[in-house]
Amino acid sequence: MHPRPELAAATAGAVVLTGVQGIVPALPELQRALGLDDAAVSLVMLVYVLAGALSAIPAGALADRIGARPVMVAALIAFGLVSIAPVVVPETWMLVLARTVQGASFGVVLSLSVSVLADSVDRDRQAEAQSRRVVVMSSTEAALPLVAGLLVVAAGWQSALLLGALALPAAALCWWGLPRGTPARTLSGRASFDLALRAATSRDGLGVQGLGFVRFLLKFAALSFLPILADRAGLGAAAIGLAFSAGAVLGIGMAALAPALLRRTGLPSVLVGSVLLAAAPFTAAPLASNASTLAVVLVVVIVVISSVGDAVLGVATNVVAAAAAPAGARGAFIGITSAVRNTGKVMAPALVAVLVLAFPLAFSVAGLGVIGLAALAVVPRAVRAANPPQQPPGESDSAR
Repeated sequence: MHPRPELAAATAGAVVLTGVQGIVPALPELQRALGLDDAAVSLVMLVYVLAGALSAIPAGALADRIGARPVMVAALIAFGLVSIAPVVVPETWMLVLARTVQGASFGVVLSLSVSVLADSVDRDRQAEAQSRRVVVMSSTEAALPLVAGLLVVAAGWQSALLLGALALPAAALCWWGLPRGTPARTLSGRASFDLALRAATSRDGLGVQGLGFVRFLLKFAALSFLPILADRAGLGAAAIGLAFSAGAVLGIGMAALAPALLRRTGLPSVLVGSVLLAAAPFTAAPLASNASTLAVVLVVVIVVISSVGDAVLGVATNVVAAAAAPAGARGAFIGITSAVRNTGKVMAPALVAVLVLAFPLAFSVAGLGVIGLAALAVVPRAVRAANPPQQPPGESDSAR
């Protein structure tokens, strides 16, 4: 196995994170510079995630027809070019338009960076390849807020947006490093997509989708609401940042160890353990709703343990998706899976917005933890999707 597809896929996935973690430190100054109200600032993030959810499915289907390489490269070029537009034309409409295009490109790249590995790396090495991808992206997630924050202090909010231009050299790397041509296919484009849709919506396929949805529901709940609970518990901004950084560092280490865990304990145990680590800490949030030493400790524990669980779950769910994707329709299947995962990102703030109408924020966050724990019920289905039963010899022939 030549290592170039792994390097290209991991790099592509990392650079499009500049549109999420890379822009967060610039938001307050951007809001002041463009005169945006809170609703408009929320729109800047919302259009990004929604466009990403909508683009993953058609991108996967297109990649099955013409190959992932041209689709990935085009998405990276679009991402890099539009990152410059709001700097040249610093108007709200241009910012929203650029964010929409970037979000669509983000959805394409994240989806295809998984399916490329599913197509180009054999099953025995799939866990190692997905682990490297998660490690690279988690390292980028940990570093980007600091880098972007320093850039904003030194050169203004536009400098954080220009980080997106790193997608242009990443596009060149993908053109050089990704496999040429298309995977072997025996189906038409419509039949290929229909096969992917049937696989994704089967009882076992829904197990794969459920785990991916819950992973990002919890991840974005942590990013959105744990800082608020930490502030109410009495942690300052620096301490909150340190807690998230510690969780990210430990998560990177656990993602690197995930292939060994999969070999030693098996996929079912890793999935169950990572779901428990990612979801169970949220249920302790009501105990951290008041300013106290206990609340401070609990919030830090929730942040760190859930980050570790998320990292392992990220590797395991990618391995499951790659194994469950039907040959000849992997791009479409993983595109559907990515769209479902992106829906989890949108649903995290949406569900909390509904729950806080009846419950305090801490109890609403705990409710998301309960939803996460409910995903344990679909683990057997996901495992079955990743390891379908083999047909007895001659059965397929007799079926004809």
